[in-house]
Amino acid sequence: MKTRRATSSKETFLKSERLCLRPLKNDEWTRIVDSVFENGEFLFQFGFEGDESYREVLSNPNTDEVIYYSVFLLKNNEMAGYIGLAPMSNNLEFYIFKEHRRNGYASEAIMTFINACAEGLVTGESHKEFFAGAVHTNDACVKLLNKLNFKKSGIGFNITSGVGFFGFDYVA
Repeated sequence: MKTRRATSSKETFLKSERLCLRPLKNDEWTRIVDSVFENGEFLFQFGFEGDESYREVLSNPNTDEVIYYSVFLLKNNEMAGYIGLAPMSNNLEFYIFKEHRRNGYASEAIMTFINACAEGLVTGESHKEFFAGAVHTNDACVKLLNKLNFKKSGIGFNITSGVGFFGFDYVA
């Protein structure tokens, strides 16, 4: 999959065959948080049990530690989710809205983003190794990471759930 870079004077866009990834805006993050809460996916997305009291805490993305991109469908410019990278740890995070799942958008977005990170298009530095955490009971996410050749590197546990950590060595 070839990553094409499209730029404007304000931001860098990453394009694949069906998707456009662009730097996330705050109103887009609000939509993501709302979707996570409305679909009861707090544990799967954030790795611990949460309730409505966390909504305000999560209302702004942690842009000091993570670079976030929104995922849009090229065919209709509809937002399908997001992907992010914590450059210090090479940790990936991602979320695809429920109505857009099972269409291959997550794998396409992840590989587009990984390729761009490897080429230095996201941070200005080349990244070669990536990690993604998944709650071990999130079968769809675990299956996706395995499909993308992430290798399970261990299991850690927190108070409320088991979290499986997956590592992926990317060779550019």
